[in-house]
Amino acid sequence: MADQPDTSAIDPGKCVAKEFPADGAAGAPGELRVVLGRRAYDEIRKHAAEVTDREICGVLLGDLAKDAQGPFLHITEIIRGEHTASQGAQVTITHETWNHFHREKDNRFPDKQYLGWYHSHPDFGVFLSAMDLFIHENFFAAPHQVALVVDPIRGEEGLFYWKAGKPERAGQFWVGREAHRYEPAPEPSGEQRSLREVEKKLDRLKGQLQELDAALRERPEAGWLQTVLLMGILLLLFFQVFMGYLKDKYLSVRLSEMSRRPALDQVRAAMLEVREDPRNGCLYLEYRLLPEQFLIEDRTDGPTGMNVRKYRLDEENSRRYLESKLTPASGSPSEGKHGAGPGTPPDRAADRPADSGGSK
Repeated sequence: MADQPDTSAIDPGKCVAKEFPADGAAGAPGELRVVLGRRAYDEIRKHAAEVTDREICGVLLGDLAKDAQGPFLHITEIIRGEHTASQGAQVTITHETWNHFHREKDNRFPDKQYLGWYHSHPDFGVFLSAMDLFIHENFFAAPHQVALVVDPIRGEEGLFYWKAGKPERAGQFWVGREAHRYEPAPEPSGEQRSLREVEKKLDRLKGQLQELDAALRERPEAGWLQTVLLMGILLLLFFQVFMGYLKDKYLSVRLSEMSRRPALDQVRAAMLEVREDPRNGCLYLEYRLLPEQFLIEDRTDGPTGMNVRKYRLDEENSRRYLESKLTPASGSPSEGKHGAGPGTPPDRAADRPADSGGSK
């Protein structure tokens, strides 16, 4: 595709005529020749060795040149990346980093071109990660721009140039007059590929561990605020336990007090309403009766003709029944002489017919 970067798209008219500065001017067919000045190369190695717990980066500057063999890059200067962001062990070029690059280039190297970038892979080996590819494709996509990867722990390095829209590792590049050659390993066997997959997973795990370690290092030390929060939690738990104890104690005391109340008071507490009808002089009594499962006797007394009901309550139901009767009800007194307890409002009994009174 025409929009895919490739070294074959380098315009010779934009190259400066220059003698190839290294021994052996002929490179591999279709491969971009790249020469790093010895001083620039030493500065890159020094920068990578200074920080080995995360990646570092910078830009490569120099001349896009040509000789009788065709275009080549002569990298003579570098600018270290400042204000970069780290995601675990990876490096990200920020807007502040780019502002730093442009400012340094304009002030120190106004006649040089951006020829690519470099970054380190401390103990990761030489390759371009997904983040590296993103940076290379979005910021260094010119056909002549390259990426240099340095591993200061393993002592490895590799250079990538554009070929058919993808970064391709160069078979060689030059440092000063010395050629640095790279020979790809033979096609691995199935077992070797499996081992490499394991190594990649271990590398990813190592990166995650480094990220976790960095997060733990950034965690603030326990201070007075954390101590106060801890003490507050402990006090809250103690308060909840103490209030639970008081609640149980209160219920126990109240049940004991209820058991000592005179029988007449208990009856009055259980009574919902007593009302006299001034028209016929009858008394109307209303009670809240218990469920039938507690009824043990229901009979009519022969001599008097009165209904007699007996109930049996265990301790828990006695407490619930009598406790509900001890709660005073709100409302205004109804007509006539009456007493009001909890339950049905007085005006409800006034609407009841004369022969529909509650149980007596």
